[in-house]
Amino acid sequence: MRALAITATILISLWAPTPADANPLCRWTGICLYLSPGFKVTVVDAESGKPLSGVYGWAEWTQYGAHGRGGPLMVQDATSDAAGHLSFPHWGPTFGSAGGLLLGTDPAVIFFKPGYATLLVENGVPLGASQHSAIRGFSHSGETLRLQPFRGSPAEWVEQLRQLVYPPFSSGVANQQRDQFRELYLHRLALATTELAQVPTDLPSLRDLQSALTRSERFFREGAR
Repeated sequence: MRALAITATILISLWAPTPADANPLCRWTGICLYLSPGFKVTVVDAESGKPLSGVYGWAEWTQYGAHGRGGPLMVQDATSDAAGHLSFPHWGPTFGSAGGLLLGTDPAVIFFKPGYATLLVENGVPLGASQHSAIRGFSHSGETLRLQPFRGSPAEWVEQLRQLVYPPFSSGVANQQRDQFRELYLHRLALATTELAQVPTDLPSLRDLQSALTRSERFFREGAR
């Protein structure tokens, strides 16, 4: 019976003519399946228009929880090639929150490259969109995104690194999510730590961020902050 309900959820979600009609069994029964068709973007220098290789991309699909944000349902990362292309593959169907996914962060994506301002891109929210919609694509798929060269102070660079690791759309990570996405989180922490090592050590904001990164790394490696 459960298998039949899951199959029906997928079929209805794929058939639904509007986002508001999608995934009705999720709202009615609490059996909630979500998927993403995957997406691609191109990143370029905002001033020269030239493609940027080595841009790190982080995509996060955030769930509703019992008291607000409930952590990520899915996390992916990617790095741009010589043509500036980043590809995030299809995933799902995957069981997720009965509360749905947060519109605008289904997904939200971070783009980071040393020497450039960190770019945070939230998903578009179409008219009639529902947090229970099964299919969660990225509204900017196929677009060219422009990264601004960074020319700020060391303190401002620390803030750019903070946005990379602790963006405003992120939430707490439960033990299951920690175990599932551990290597991705550790990779992002390592990127920020490497960049932070090049910042003057007399900055209070640097010490604060270093402390936060150390606690986060301990959590993802050992399960304790």
